[in-house]
Amino acid sequence: MTEDFSITLRNQRAKRAEQRSSLPQMPGGKGVQFDVLHRAVRGVQSDEDVDINIIAALKHSGLVVEDAGTLRLPEDLAIWLQEPTKEKLAQIFDLRYLLFSETLEALKGEPSTYDELLRALREKYDIHWETKYPVTTRVNWLEELELCEAIGWRKYRITEVGAKFLQEVLLVSPEVTDYLDEGVELAPAPLLIASMLANINQIQRSKTYKASPFFPGEDPVDSIRKAVEWAEGRITKSQFISECSSAFGISESSVGSFLHPLLNYGLLDEVGRGLYESTAPAVEWINSYDDLNLVRILHSRARFIGELIASCRDKTERSEVYRIGEKYGVGSEYCKQFIKVLVSVGVLEEPGYLRLRATAIGLRLVETLPLAIPLCDDSESNGVVSDFVSDDTGLKISDLVKGLTESSKDPKYDGKALGLAFEEYVCEAFKNMGFSAMHIGGTGDTDVLVKWTGPDGEFHSAVIDAKSRSDGVLSHADISSALEPHKKKNNADHIAVIGYEFSGPTVRDVAAGRSIQLISVQELADVMEAASELGIPTYQSGMLFSSASELGELIEKERRMVSLIPQVIEAFDDDVDDEPGLSIRDVYLSLRKTKASPSKEELSNIVELLSNPAIGALVVMNTSDDPQYIMYAVSDLRASSRRLAALAVTLGKAQANGTE
Repeated sequence: MTEDFSITLRNQRAKRAEQRSSLPQMPGGKGVQFDVLHRAVRGVQSDEDVDINIIAALKHSGLVVEDAGTLRLPEDLAIWLQEPTKEKLAQIFDLRYLLFSETLEALKGEPSTYDELLRALREKYDIHWETKYPVTTRVNWLEELELCEAIGWRKYRITEVGAKFLQEVLLVSPEVTDYLDEGVELAPAPLLIASMLANINQIQRSKTYKASPFFPGEDPVDSIRKAVEWAEGRITKSQFISECSSAFGISESSVGSFLHPLLNYGLLDEVGRGLYESTAPAVEWINSYDDLNLVRILHSRARFIGELIASCRDKTERSEVYRIGEKYGVGSEYCKQFIKVLVSVGVLEEPGYLRLRATAIGLRLVETLPLAIPLCDDSESNGVVSDFVSDDTGLKISDLVKGLTESSKDPKYDGKALGLAFEEYVCEAFKNMGFSAMHIGGTGDTDVLVKWTGPDGEFHSAVIDAKSRSDGVLSHADISSALEPHKKKNNADHIAVIGYEFSGPTVRDVAAGRSIQLISVQELADVMEAASELGIPTYQSGMLFSSASELGELIEKERRMVSLIPQVIEAFDDDVDDEPGLSIRDVYLSLRKTKASPSKEELSNIVELLSNPAIGALVVMNTSDDPQYIMYAVSDLRASSRRLAALAVTLGKAQANGTE
């Protein structure tokens, strides 16, 4: 080693010893960070009031120091204020922040994305950055200071100003790798997301939407990101359906299954009838370029998120995660969907077949999250909708969904004859929803025959061809012309083919030409869960065989009605002391400016239901010829809930006796 090289290394190590990892994150995103930082630093110097969140970011990055409760600037920032140029701020950042200039050097070759830069820096410096956050913060500031520029396709390249800047600074070489900070670096949560975490209500969180969510596409995080970006400027339901259909190739009913969790998990708001907008925390996540903020939002609104990560501190079998999930009131399919999200973010990894393990960044994140305790101490069902049990098989819905999904992609599932397991699971799924279902199978006949009674008392039936394929994809060749004879043989009204998924428009055209309904496993699972969650009767679930899109709208309408009931009861309970209750019109005026904004028709339907003597949640206080002016008041809700619970038990016993 030459003397000059030793001196160079010594200088690099001295530079590294003064550096820290975290750059300042100013609110407002790209294009304004320099101006925001300049105003804030100038405000500290002048002893003016500066936003507390900006001060926190400056303190975290070392650009503001607090001594005995007094804020002051370090010497280099105070000198910079005398000539506050981007060039001089870049020189300060070069000295202060780990791999700031080295990230710019990595752009000297081909233009790179965040992912490509992360890989390059990891390989060269052996640094343990587990997310893109450290790279995105550096690139954002490099772009802000005009040292690099975006060129499209999420790629960045060095500018002439940046190339000149690199000639004037001392870069840290890989030889000083031992001096790099290998600890896990977490960006602080943005203001609104931090507020969500600070105000978590664990009891309310335990009651949130618990049906299995549906995130389309290969990367669930990318799919959620697309949805939030589409809705930033507000989006109608029809526009959302069109975007999803184009991006993911999913059906209209599947779009509803995607939309519902987005609303429930605080990512989208319904700001009008059929009009949606991204929430402010969701926009914070998008602007932060840090997917840990998505996990923070989900944890604050959904059950078993941080707790799922914590359950995987060591290599953990998926089955054990599902068992722990049951204690928090969620089923295995729910866990599967969120595991995909958490693996995509990088807080979970899959070290072996059917095994999970929290990454270092995941474990560090869990330390910052308020965790809930289990709802129960054993794995017994605790009344969670997604775990309702089929009276015929003893299978929970989560187990049925798992069986449907896996057997649809494994013709020899469970060691049974080709396709047999899938046929049996399809049969049990329809039994679970209340249909009369019979597994027939064999040559020359249908796989499954289902029957139900319509609201008019007429009998309806459908023959089902259940197709299991090793790749899960059904093509037009799977739509057999032999299905029509099966329909005639069983005197059925409808024909359906059920498989994991379908290949494209050709198969749908062939099916439409033969009056055959195509039903994916996801669509069947969605309807099955809705039937349990909302009590959808078979004459409505039967629309799956004729008008699936209308069924999707009906389910969404029912979910909305259920979600409105607490607000309606609260509105009626908030009457004026001198008044004998409130009318539908009063409640309409009270709620019309809320996010839910129920229509008069919706309120009339809810009031009709709640004032039914069998329920008795609302009582008539004053009659009128005009229904919207009838006065109602809240009755004894405890008695009403107990009456309904007793009725549910009685009906359950009657159903059990009827199926014996």
